[in-house]
Amino acid sequence: MLNKKVKEIMTTDVITTTSDIDVVYAFEKLMEYKISSLPVVED
Repeated sequence: MLNKKVKEIMTTDVITTTSDIDVVYAFEKLMEYKISSLPVVED
């Protein structure tokens, strides 16, 4: 893995949210996509 480029192992199509989203909605997204984290981004 040390010989690979980041682009070869990175996640694409990342599911994100904003800080003003309802916690219940965020939890539903975690369950829907079977993911354990949801990056918070601001434009």
